[in-house]
Amino acid sequence: MRTFIISLLIAISTIAAAQSDEAHCARIITWYGIDFSHTWFVNQKAFDNPDELSNELIPGWNSQVVDNKRKFDLKKFFNKSKFYYQKDPVFDKNIALNVETRITNSKDLPLITEDSIQGIISNYNITEPDSDVGLVLICVSLNKKTKKGSFFVTFFNTKTNEVIVTKRMEGAPRGLGMLEYWSTSFYDVLRRAPKEMGFIY
Repeated sequence: MRTFIISLLIAISTIAAAQSDEAHCARIITWYGIDFSHTWFVNQKAFDNPDELSNELIPGWNSQVVDNKRKFDLKKFFNKSKFYYQKDPVFDKNIALNVETRITNSKDLPLITEDSIQGIISNYNITEPDSDVGLVLICVSLNKKTKKGSFFVTFFNTKTNEVIVTKRMEGAPRGLGMLEYWSTSFYDVLRRAPKEMGFIY
């Protein structure tokens, strides 16, 4: 029995390593954006305008990565040959979000785990993918009280919607204005993620 368990654990580790290699070895990646569909915006005083959040800030934060490629140099960050940009699947999720229900003062937020991430990715409608591997940043919370943005950096198979590898990371916001203040949190995460996830050494 012990031998069987050890063999099973080795097999699981081998499969996990192979899946991780799928993202690490891919030379071309598609960026799908920042998914705010499960985000908690913590501090009602700071996030006091749901319409601005929905119509300006969430699209604006996504545009930061696409429109400012010199700063958000994903190809260089993750050591890839090319990055494509596809917004539709995540854009659809973001636009359907009822932002007002996601603004809170609560300290006890529902937990999003790595297992939860697969459920989120499974609901993406990916058509005619530009590459076999996609990258999305799933925002867990923007917390003005703790001054942290929390995200899952997630690579997935664009043909099967299967999560390849994901890692929860936090970034510190800074700067003037809501757009700049929170964009620095996910810039910080995207800049650090390649090293912490083993894409560069």
